[in-house]
Amino acid sequence: MAMDSIARAYARIAGFGTPNPMQHAVWQHICHGSWGVGLLLKAPTGSGKTEAVAVPSLVAGDRRLIMVYPTRSLVDDQIARFRAMLCRRSRENGGRALTLVVDTGAESRRYAWKHGQQADVTGNPRRHLYQGDVIVTTLDKFLYRFFGFGEPRKSYIYPLRIHYGARRTLICFDEAHAYDDVAFTNFTRLVRTLYGKGVDIALMTATMPAAFAADFHYLEQIDFLESPANRQALAEFVAQGSPPSKHADKRLTYVPTSIDANEEDAVSPIVDVIADLAQSRYVPGRRLIVAAERVKDAAAIFLQLEKTLPDAEVLLYHGRLTAGRRAAVYDRLRVLEHEDRAYVLVTTSAIEVGCDLNAHVLITQLCDPERLIQRAGRCNRRQQMADAE
Repeated sequence: MAMDSIARAYARIAGFGTPNPMQHAVWQHICHGSWGVGLLLKAPTGSGKTEAVAVPSLVAGDRRLIMVYPTRSLVDDQIARFRAMLCRRSRENGGRALTLVVDTGAESRRYAWKHGQQADVTGNPRRHLYQGDVIVTTLDKFLYRFFGFGEPRKSYIYPLRIHYGARRTLICFDEAHAYDDVAFTNFTRLVRTLYGKGVDIALMTATMPAAFAADFHYLEQIDFLESPANRQALAEFVAQGSPPSKHADKRLTYVPTSIDANEEDAVSPIVDVIADLAQSRYVPGRRLIVAAERVKDAAAIFLQLEKTLPDAEVLLYHGRLTAGRRAAVYDRLRVLEHEDRAYVLVTTSAIEVGCDLNAHVLITQLCDPERLIQRAGRCNRRQQMADAE
């Protein structure tokens, strides 16, 4: 497809008409590859990896896209993104409804769009879920479905649809660096098995270590992280469309403290340290994110800050919240971000990847380097803050 046609496809589906060099490269791989899709995509956070896979898949019309995420919070974050793309695509789809399936442990439901409008889903919205145009799910739910577990007397309907449906399926694993230790070993075996069976596969990552990436040597690699030429091309593209960053830096402060607790289930002493830091760094009108490693500690910090910062809007977000509560908190965060208003968010690792937050200050318990980079990306994300910390 000509370059102007690629731009038109991005304008119609993603809402912007100038795809970047990374998106051009992925387009060529998905649309013009001779032997199916086997891709490891390495690109910076915020560079448009999701659109890079979704736009060519939706343009094709005969491809089902399954987006697999490591956490439910990431699924929550991506739903609005895919809703917008499917709504735009349905305006020129000849009257056939386009469907989005959200399939997690808390929700299994289909949504549809026709002629640019959300349409009613006839019949049982939970039936035949994997006939959707885009399926957004978690890894554990995907495994549960893919390997034959479903409703009674229908336990093999999901893998059959994936393998033998009328449309070819592309399975995309986003945030592929998020699995570690035994989980990563099992993840690599899963990807190798699917690839060996001829399933189209794409992995996406912003921080995967080279040692992990080596386990996927059989996939074609599109690297906009470590390739100097590709990094330069992406940086030049960004520079053409954006003014120079006024405040690209953020101040780093290390606070040594003990995190030992007498019992595994006890609240850690770090709770008081983090709560005190949050109170000292809180400024009305600014956004503050506080990240702890354990849900128990995050909940204790939240309760303290609710009492000590009565004028602030203090929110709690973690993976153990109910689906409805988690969605409500994240929807509120999006509103506050969009309106450039203040909040104090207490969270865990559930918020560190994919979520489009832009805080003035981030206070985090020390974690492994890849996750720390992801968390740091929630602070001064748009490089507009003169004194980010």
